[in-house]
Amino acid sequence: MRTRLTLLSAALSMACASARPTPERPPEPARPKVVVTVVIDQFAAWIAAERLALLPDDGGFARLRREGTWFREMRYMHAATDTAPGHSSLYTGAPPRESGILANEVPDAQGQRVSILRDASSHVVTLDGVTDAPGSSIARLRVPTLADALRAQVPGAVIVSVSLKDRGAIFGGGRRPDATLWYDPGRDTFVTSTAFGQEVPAWVRPVGTPDAMRTLRASPWTLGDEAWVRTHAATPDNLRGEGDLEGWGITFPHDFTHARRAGGAMRASPLGDVAVLQVAEAAVAYARNPARPMLLAVSLSSNDYVGHLFGPDSWEAWDQLRRLDASLGRFFAALDARVGARDWALVMAADHGIVTLPEAGAMARP
Repeated sequence: MRTRLTLLSAALSMACASARPTPERPPEPARPKVVVTVVIDQFAAWIAAERLALLPDDGGFARLRREGTWFREMRYMHAATDTAPGHSSLYTGAPPRESGILANEVPDAQGQRVSILRDASSHVVTLDGVTDAPGSSIARLRVPTLADALRAQVPGAVIVSVSLKDRGAIFGGGRRPDATLWYDPGRDTFVTSTAFGQEVPAWVRPVGTPDAMRTLRASPWTLGDEAWVRTHAATPDNLRGEGDLEGWGITFPHDFTHARRAGGAMRASPLGDVAVLQVAEAAVAYARNPARPMLLAVSLSSNDYVGHLFGPDSWEAWDQLRRLDASLGRFFAALDARVGARDWALVMAADHGIVTLPEAGAMARP
């Protein structure tokens, strides 16, 4: 595992000036100045295989298929394919039995289920400062992360990780990030923990506050391309088995003002990914140092919330995929503009998959 982490972190190191190469050793290709990792929560391999080719040619997934390498056959080394074990395995190369990250939740001293990352010795940090609320940390992780290896090899590297979930952000940022950020639906803002810093960076403020979130939710979630969704979705919009999130409804449009907790509803919509990508773009714009390598770890979790709530065959899942595709396309274009098209590289993966709802599967049976 240590060798794998070293090789991965080496790709993030900026090439130093060296002597003129000899004929026996041609010059190495330029290393990217920014490496972006994107983990799409619950993005099953079967969905990628069946649906990516149906997306527009100008979207983010089409660009990845044109310019990248697609590994179609991979195997999990663990059985509990939850978010936390998935992210920890991706960012360490270690299975849960070695990493110590066995599940999303574990019992506390009173036998109550709590987040495996909950750490009473740390506190939640908002843009307004440190709170009294217990925070999250990486203390349970027993092994080094990719970010840790990069920090050891290049101490001045810039490391930022962002997600809707703490367990989606923490492993990407490692133990000594410049910023590890996640969305707190109760506070309706992006936060961190004292385990990673005493303040939320000022560059988060324009895009990560409750005002910014309310602006995103000003309009209901409607179908972006109704004809496209109707063409490909094999189930009705009101399929039995879909969930109603706090009064938000199971059919389009989904009006955030109808949800009892608008922040929670936003996570189960394409706007959750939009919010994360806006913070990620702000990190590239304001946290990046062009003289140093940067690791930007991005975890996109709306697909997971949509899948749990509506199922992968729902109209919501199809519209989420189409909108995610467009959001990735815009994000890649922003990286081109801010970093340079040849100066960034991206690795995309998923932490786990999903299966079809029984109700949807029954519709396909004779």
